[in-house]
Amino acid sequence: MDTTSHEHGRLGIPPGPNTNMDDYLAGKRAAEDRKNAPIDGAGFTLLVMSPLLFTVFPVWGLSLYAAGGGVFWLLSLVAPNSAMAILGGLAAAFAAFFFGIRLERVASQFSVYRMVRAVSRWITPFLFVIWMGTSNGSFETMGQLVDRASPGTFFAGILAAILSHFVFRKADQIYFPVATQVRKMEELAARGESLKRGFGKRLLYSLLWIVPVVAASNLTIRLVVGSIMDDVDRVAFYAHYSNFVILASLTIWLVLSVSGILPGTGRVAMSNEKLRSATL
Repeated sequence: MDTTSHEHGRLGIPPGPNTNMDDYLAGKRAAEDRKNAPIDGAGFTLLVMSPLLFTVFPVWGLSLYAAGGGVFWLLSLVAPNSAMAILGGLAAAFAAFFFGIRLERVASQFSVYRMVRAVSRWITPFLFVIWMGTSNGSFETMGQLVDRASPGTFFAGILAAILSHFVFRKADQIYFPVATQVRKMEELAARGESLKRGFGKRLLYSLLWIVPVVAASNLTIRLVVGSIMDDVDRVAFYAHYSNFVILASLTIWLVLSVSGILPGTGRVAMSNEKLRSATL
């Protein structure tokens, strides 16, 4: 088999004088069969339905994959290349939507699952931003994209991860509350106390904020210096005071963390008034 001729036919490249026409036409037919194969369309549909849902609510998203993909696979065994398999898979995925919510509520009661879900929510937005800002249609691995990502893309990825963490934690509190935490909140609200945040959690949040705060502080200092100095003076300033700029940025982060201004670093996680309104 002439693989070059086959590949040219598959890609639609015009044949040349040395082209093996049989292999060229075979490649052309393979490309046409791939376009008309229903499995590609079904696979694409199932993938675009809930990839994001799967990464932020794993059990909920997995239930859609399992129901839709399982029904599609079973029907494709009975009637290969049939539109019925596609429709059946889609119907099963939609039918599993509300059942998946119940499964997610059950899984959310286990601390190990909540930890895995939290890690997934940090990694997925970060890698998504890296991919969007670096891939440019290439077929590199994610590791290669991370290696050549610019500092700005890294910073945007970290901000996206932090934002998604707080957004989905709020969604968890509303739609997938943990029974033990709800009982604790009700007891605190009845006693007139506030929900406190432990030192370990405050320290963790402080460390998570260090890169965004230091980068933003550094950028602010650079903008101020750039607005009041010309190019020569600005270069001289950073040559003499670069360590001071870093120290000032770290000091700003430390003050914001200790004072509890940064989200998640405050000693009081929820005041008694908010507890009572949340547990009504």
